[in-house]
Amino acid sequence: PHDGNFCMDGLVYPDRTPHTGLKEYKNVIRPARAKLLDGEKGLIEIFNKLDFTQLEEAVALEYILTKDGDEVQRGFADLPSIAPHQSGRLTLPCRADGQGIWHLLLVWRSKGGRPLLTRGHIMGFDQLCLREGNLAPLREKERQSSVRFEEADDTVRICGQGFEYLWSKRTGL
Repeated sequence: PHDGNFCMDGLVYPDRTPHTGLKEYKNVIRPARAKLLDGEKGLIEIFNKLDFTQLEEAVALEYILTKDGDEVQRGFADLPSIAPHQSGRLTLPCRADGQGIWHLLLVWRSKGGRPLLTRGHIMGFDQLCLREGNLAPLREKERQSSVRFEEADDTVRICGQGFEYLWSKRTGL
């Protein structure tokens, strides 16, 4: 018996399709955590959450630098030797040059060689804000949108290239 809110609230659905909670759990148990020390220099502190393994033996680090949501730089970094439950520092070749909002996405990937984990498997991620700011003004091409808005007595329709949304004013669906 239940009130209808918590039906099938496990990590997978009955047909073994992953539930969104499983994806969240995957990031909760990621093998490392990162903290920004100096955004101008690309200096981060990394904490090894593994119990028995040096971090660099099991994990590869991919970094993705974005400005206003657009990818600027991507690469892999060699991790320093970090013992279990210890931390170390790493300087990445990433710089937040110019105005805008700059983020650094750190993707923890498996080096492979372990049961059930293939090489390159994403084990989790951290996202660090290097610089806060205002979004850059829209370029002229982005201002000329092909999105159309149509309203009728009982529906609202928004459509554009590759998508269409239709809402019922009566039901909200």
